[in-house]
Amino acid sequence: MNEQNYKSNAAFLCWMKPILVALKELGGQGTPQDVRSIIAKNEHLTENVISERRGKNNVKKFANEVAFARNYLVYAGYLDKSVRGLWKLTDDGWNVDMTDELASLKFKQGLSKLNDKRNVKADCRWVDFYMELASALLKFKNNRNELINILKTIFSDAGMNFPFKERGKEVYEDICPFTVFGCFNKGITNANRIALLEQFAKQFSIKAAVPTEFDGIPVVMNLSAWFFAYKENRGEHDIDNLWDLLEKAIAYSDEASTLGKPTLLRWYAVVLIQWMEGTGLSNIMKKALEYRQQHRDNFWVNRGQKEYYDDGLRHRNIVFADTLEVIDNIVLFSISNYFLRFSNEYKTVHQLKEFDNNWYEFVEYGTTNPITILLQRNGFSREVSTYIRNNKDEFIIEGPDGKWHLSTALLECSNTNARTEASSVRYNMPELFAEKI
Repeated sequence: MNEQNYKSNAAFLCWMKPILVALKELGGQGTPQDVRSIIAKNEHLTENVISERRGKNNVKKFANEVAFARNYLVYAGYLDKSVRGLWKLTDDGWNVDMTDELASLKFKQGLSKLNDKRNVKADCRWVDFYMELASALLKFKNNRNELINILKTIFSDAGMNFPFKERGKEVYEDICPFTVFGCFNKGITNANRIALLEQFAKQFSIKAAVPTEFDGIPVVMNLSAWFFAYKENRGEHDIDNLWDLLEKAIAYSDEASTLGKPTLLRWYAVVLIQWMEGTGLSNIMKKALEYRQQHRDNFWVNRGQKEYYDDGLRHRNIVFADTLEVIDNIVLFSISNYFLRFSNEYKTVHQLKEFDNNWYEFVEYGTTNPITILLQRNGFSREVSTYIRNNKDEFIIEGPDGKWHLSTALLECSNTNARTEASSVRYNMPELFAEKI
């Protein structure tokens, strides 16, 4: 392969066969660096070709295109992606006779799969199961010892280790409902999540179907899946307060819609505006407190009692809890679903496929920035998405397919949360990343 062929418009397709050849020479597997070294030797590449850089991110063209070619070989089933940092031939990869025509075909098929994945309608049937499970857990608010015994049975029958232990040793004497949800709403495989939910359905007599798809479901990081501190650092009422929060949340969801009441609409507007401006949760809470300080009359402390807002610790905690509920139940549910229903009806009547301005997404993700929406849609938190967007020259790459990709430099950045989330997202969606140069 000479430099003239290397500079063709579909350059990265030309590396599919050399990758397969290199891996066969390596015995079926190798690191990206090993593969590139053998390709350079086999194709007699000059130092100029190997070191040539391009784009505003100044990436090495050769390594970048080899990485993209590798991704499409994974989509085609020729490479195994199960081990990070190791490229490995599958049985099909060993046996395939790669040609230019086949490379072009697999590229088109890979693009089609990616587009299908992006366009598939979200499967949210998990909602009914989760809501029923939350109500079932609430029945154990005052009988948590029995709940812990049931959880032991669930994990035993699922063939998994019981996770609820103080520093991995002593079994918890108490537990909150959100930590129960955290045991399956974290970074585990869907197969394990389904296996656990089947046991939850059995033990709690859940009538809703056990979900097999989890589109749009929020998950916690594995190291932050428990919602209360270890026993020596835990407050006397910390776990009680979490059970109270679940009870309040369920009662809130059972209430008739409050949209349309002027005082509540003003309160919702305060939170919605801050959410849509893309500000962090701390700033949203600050604005919520400012609003209450300016509107002290008729402050609801529970469903049946109003007080004059005094800005004390008790009243501030109520504001914080109410604000989180407004974000979850009004902004992210009622308002975004209103836009979703309106958008679907409008597109049906006017025979449109897409809007230039998708307000359902704008509300759901709290931004109109397409990069931030893409990142949150693929599992990044609001704060990390903003960090990546603010450093897009370093972390965002536009690939040969015209789509945005993340640089693997994100896995080694200075932001701890960004590194952790990037590692989790890359495990589930490696096609979102381009290999680090």
